Amino acid sequence: MSNYWDLECRTCGDTCELNWNRGGDYIQQLIQYIPDIAKMGPVEDILSMRMDFQFPSGLLWFAKAHEGHDLIAVDEHGAYHGDCSKRYECVCCETRLHCRKPRGHEGECGKAEAVAGG
Repeated sequence: MSNYWDLECRTCGDTCELNWNRGGDYIQQLIQYIPDIAKMGPVEDILSMRMDFQFPSGLLWFAKAHEGHDLIAVDEHGAYHGDCSKRYECVCCETRLHCRKPRGHEGECGKAEAVAGG
């Protein structure tokens, strides 16, 4: 089953629009290299011209704009990498929520540990 992942800046709310199928683990690993990617402008130009290399569209801009921000991999359903992400309905407002507790947590998913999701 397909599950597309993106890179999200939790500081600004922007996404990079990578749309990598089953790419959550890879995108999460990529985050540590964002400072290096932000410095790659000339290298990207050289690689794309000399090696028929296609750099992910928007990644260089995103890295420059969001270096040092709180970045995380997020899937197409709004689940963050490493989170429980089980969906449940709020008893107060009936909004469907994603649990933001760590994957495999003890106890039930709760309102204090969730944010609204589609």
